[in-house]
Amino acid sequence: MGAALEYWSGRDLEPDERKLVENVRHYDCHIVAVTGGDMPSWYYSVGLFEKFGHPEVVIFGLKQTLAHSMINDLAARIREGERFESGAAAEGLLAGDFQCVFRTMADGWRDLLIGYATWFYRGDDFPVVQCLWPDMEGRAPWDSDFNPDYAELQPLLYNSDRGEARMVRIAEAIESPDRPCECSHEIRDWRFSDDPHRPVITQRHVAKRGAPILYVSHEADGTGWQFLDGAPDPQDLAVAHMHHLIELDPSLDELFDLPKGWQAWRASSEAAWERGPTPEDD
Repeated sequence: MGAALEYWSGRDLEPDERKLVENVRHYDCHIVAVTGGDMPSWYYSVGLFEKFGHPEVVIFGLKQTLAHSMINDLAARIREGERFESGAAAEGLLAGDFQCVFRTMADGWRDLLIGYATWFYRGDDFPVVQCLWPDMEGRAPWDSDFNPDYAELQPLLYNSDRGEARMVRIAEAIESPDRPCECSHEIRDWRFSDDPHRPVITQRHVAKRGAPILYVSHEADGTGWQFLDGAPDPQDLAVAHMHHLIELDPSLDELFDLPKGWQAWRASSEAAWERGPTPEDD
């Protein structure tokens, strides 16, 4: 068992944290997705350094299924002894005769981009490489004629300067109050029409300590949702991403078709949901 796994073994962890640790323990690698907002998504590994002494890998700007497949493919190849250090190239990660290259990510991006990895390793004493993919003409992302549409999706993280790294817009979005959602797992079988990473209103003792959700409201104007404990005067309001609450209480999935302007309520977490239009304010 590596040092990080040994440290986290037996500790009281949040569900996302426990899943991450167990995936590293049993499958050698865990993939975190960071999505949401008007910015590209990115995906990164946790566990490659713990299990193989190999740099963790981050990929920007691709669809989630493809990025997950690429990181899983890299993990399998690393398990067989391949190395993808800075300057290395890899074929076979993308369809067609395309080659991805790897560059060391500048240290200044760690806290901003790979929070779960720094949590797992309890600091920044681990290497990270960015897997950089070419455009449809095979041009590298640092080439002057690289497709500008793709350039918006893929920063150059080997640069520490925000401008040179093409990170100005992304960094501003991350540092805003509506920062994107950092997920330690792939979201499957999502039935709500809203984005799973959409911020919603809840309460701290619901999101952090698992207090039961007994009242749900879908705003009439479509501006959002509320997931509350049902008290007449809700306290300690907080914001959470929608899928985290559904994962805490899977029975909420029954409300995927709750119309706008409706509410749902129940007497306890074991009771059936009742529904009705939300009364208009006098």
